[in-house]
This record gives sequence, C-alpha cells and structure tokens, in this order.
Amino acid sequence: MKISKFVAILVASAIGTCALAAESNQAKIYAEQCVKCHGTKGEGNPAKKGPALNNKSVGDLQIAIMDLQGTLSINGTSSGHNVDMEHNLKVFEKKGYIIQPTEMAKYMYQAFNTKK
Repeated sequence: MKISKFVAILVASAIGTCALAAESNQAKIYAEQCVKCHGTKGEGNPAKKGPALNNKSVGDLQIAIMDLQGTLSINGTSSGHNVDMEHNLKVFEKKGYIIQPTEMAKYMYQAFNTKK
C-alpha cells in the first residue's frame, strides 16, 4: 500500500512538473517569437498587424490559437482570418517551436490580462 501511494505522488509530481515546463516553454516561445507583433505585455502592435492579447479570456486565446493552427475546425483548416499568422506558425514549427494552445493561452492570460 505504501508503494502505491509513493507511485501516485511521484506520478502527480511528474505531471505537475511537465505542466510547468510546458507553460515556461510557451513563455520562451512568446518572448522569442510573439513579442515582436503582440508586445511585451500583450498590448499589440498595429504597425505589425499584431492584435492585443491582454484583453482576452483564456478560452478566447485558446480558440484563436487552435483556429490559426487549423486544429479547431472540422475539416482541419483555419477560418482564414489571418493568413500571415498561419504562415508564421508554420515557420515557428520548422524552427522547432511547438505552440501548445492550452498552455500558451494560460501563459498569455496569466502574464498579460488586464481584466483578471
């Protein structure tokens, strides 16, 4: 019985550590790739066509990322609202940056949201 409790605690700890690592990885991606168009505080940059992200809910951010990745729609394509960003995401992936919609949305909301 003691071993199974230890294993459960170990597994829960590993899951928590992986979640923190994923979120911190998303912070790194934002700092290295997204900040140019969306700003250091998610305030946006109209000159670069980067909308503000600091006024969106976690759900709205996640949906927007999934739409851009083409993982939201039934047929596996995006809504086509932002061709430039869709292209950027493909370039990011080629560079080894993997944006995880849930973790990136949580990171952006916690780091930038002005309406918490």
